[in-house]
Amino acid sequence: MRWRWIILIAALVLLVGLPVVAVYRVLNSQAGLELVLAQFQRLQNIRIEATGATGTLAGPMRVERLVIEHEAVHIEVYDLRLRARMRGILHGIVQIDQFEAARVEVVLKHREPPPPSEPAFLPRFVEVSAPAVRLGDIGLTLQDGQRVEVASLRAALAMTRWRIDFTDLVVDDPAGHVEGDLRLRARQP
Repeated sequence: MRWRWIILIAALVLLVGLPVVAVYRVLNSQAGLELVLAQFQRLQNIRIEATGATGTLAGPMRVERLVIEHEAVHIEVYDLRLRARMRGILHGIVQIDQFEAARVEVVLKHREPPPPSEPAFLPRFVEVSAPAVRLGDIGLTLQDGQRVEVASLRAALAMTRWRIDFTDLVVDDPAGHVEGDLRLRARQP
């Protein structure tokens, strides 16, 4: 009878402990970062490619070049540095303490009108908070070919399914300086 209890307790420890250790390893190792980045290849409507990624998901992470390719937009980010907090991830809250990039290029593309659906920025269960966003050398090419460039941008970001809020927004460029708040809402035009 005593051996049964010992075996039962050992099985419970393994049953609970093994997933905890596996999640810890994924969040806190370079191999875990590489595993998650490899899963991006499975996405169907978007291509995400990270080159030169080092660090961990839970700790500081650096990506030399991040490319996001979608039918509506092409984004390239250079020298991206992130430091995220993973405590709220199970509740769908992604908190990024550090979000910095040396250079960002965004190209808006022509595309067929999407089928009618409710517009949204994120899935229902995800919220993103980044109180310290710092981007340098930003380039935006609009669908008509017009190009807008900015030397730097600083802001606090809060993003939900329905809106993107930039507070304490500061945009600096040799052409001028802009401060304020910006709110984007997901709505049909």
